[in-house]
Amino acid sequence: VKNENPDVIINIVDATNLSRSLFFTTQLLELDTKGKSYKEVDTILSPKIRANDILGATENGKTRLLLSGAAEKDLPIILSRFGNVDFDISVIQ
Repeated sequence: VKNENPDVIINIVDATNLSRSLFFTTQLLELDTKGKSYKEVDTILSPKIRANDILGATENGKTRLLLSGAAEKDLPIILSRFGNVDFDISVIQ
């Protein structure tokens, strides 16, 4: 995922070991970066994301952030890290 541009990311969760599987659950955020270049966005967001999160640009110019090891219940905490960033952020369901 980090070195390629997949059209789809599928997250398969093993229900027999749910607590471990949910650790690897991911969340995908889409950011409206309001015309900033990818380099500017990377500079702004790098201090706010974890080393295992993946920032990328789509073919149509949208910026997406793949949060690995993040469950839906973690989103309020994660989104609060972006409170002072002038981007509109939405969760991709």
